[in-house]
Amino acid sequence: MGAEGRIDPAMIADAQALGVDVIAACEAGLAHAIRQAREAEWLKENQAAIAEWNGWVDHNELPLAKYRMF
Repeated sequence: MGAEGRIDPAMIADAQALGVDVIAACEAGLAHAIRQAREAEWLKENQAAIAEWNGWVDHNELPLAKYRMF
């Protein structure tokens, strides 16, 4: 859906009746969606490196593991 999409008027009325700042709530929701999309993109781009590192750790153990206190 593009920026021309509409928000359900009943939701806006409910939010206003409850004192919710509709613009702030929309911005917060959009920021959350952007953050999730960026995280998913980063994970996809770095999946091979993560798998390679995990394989290395499985084979060699964690670097400096002997210094862990737990």
